[in-house]
Amino acid sequence: IANVSVLAAPDVMQTLAFDTGPGNMLIDEAVRHYTGGAQHYDAEGQMAAQGKVHPELLASLLQHPFLTQPPPKATGRETFGRGLWHTILQQAETLRLAPADVVRTCTAFTVEAVALNYERFIFPRWSIQEVVVCGGGADNPVLLRLLRERLQPLAVTTPETYGYPNAALEAILF
Repeated sequence: IANVSVLAAPDVMQTLAFDTGPGNMLIDEAVRHYTGGAQHYDAEGQMAAQGKVHPELLASLLQHPFLTQPPPKATGRETFGRGLWHTILQQAETLRLAPADVVRTCTAFTVEAVALNYERFIFPRWSIQEVVVCGGGADNPVLLRLLRERLQPLAVTTPETYGYPNAALEAILF
């Protein structure tokens, strides 16, 4: 989810690949924190499903400068890891948010980061019909549902749609 690649058309060899933002990093940090390390990710989106998006926290996250930085761009834990997580945690404690609300808001941030990058950098140049979600996000039904809602009418699928196991996708690509 953090990385997007676009092929304009089968007969046109134009490719654009870049990171869109946090992917699952902040969701994973939140889950690890709130479960005391017992869980490392939001299995099947269970925590996010129990929470509500906090508009003020989400608005704050959407101010992150990486979202408006034009491609090419890449990011990782140095930008969306523990440092940012600690800032989010401080805000969440000040706002007295429930853990599930923080996880849901981090999930919404991932969805918005993807959508905003598509709106800014892909849709003005290319017409696409489908987004294939790979990696941990493909196993999170809450994240997928929110992406489908936010990106409609685009189809949002996973590698399994085409007979490829998500868990083996990286090995297949190499």
